[in-house]
Amino acid sequence: QSGPGLDVYTTLGEVRRALGQRPADALALTALGLVCLLATPVAGVALAIAGFWRQGDREYTAIAATILAMLLVSFVLAAAG
Repeated sequence: QSGPGLDVYTTLGEVRRALGQRPADALALTALGLVCLLATPVAGVALAIAGFWRQGDREYTAIAATILAMLLVSFVLAAAG
């Protein structure tokens, strides 16, 4: 005897659709929280790039851009696998 099926959200569209239901799905809310946690470092590094560029610090701009590229590649590889 098995219980009710558990929804698994694999795209942002699915999460958005589940959050639009009333009452909102708790698992979708948790997925949204995880997306926010993953987006925070990306946003921080992107802002650092802009700040370093504005200050004229090309070396740290390049380092931060490399870090941002590694973060984005890791997200792409995780989504593909």
